Amino acid sequence: MPLKLYVKYVSVVRDQVGKDQEVIVLEKEKATLRELLQLLYEKYRLEESPVEELLVLVNGKRLDPDEHLPDESQIIIAPPVSGG
Repeated sequence: MPLKLYVKYVSVVRDQVGKDQEVIVLEKEKATLRELLQLLYEKYRLEESPVEELLVLVNGKRLDPDEHLPDESQIIIAPPVSGG
């Protein structure tokens, strides 16, 4: 059964991708957050930054990059937040 993910892009990431959001369907039952981000880097030819530097929320929570994504996950990907 395919894995369906709802991905929302914020700020500079949205600008690099060229869209606010999309539905990604992976033709496999399991995938990690790291695998999803690698797919997005390749698909959009993004500048790779370590997964740990991005603010990524899965269903409203931070997820270890090597954990499997639940089907129908809502994922928000944003650049790192810095204060000053």
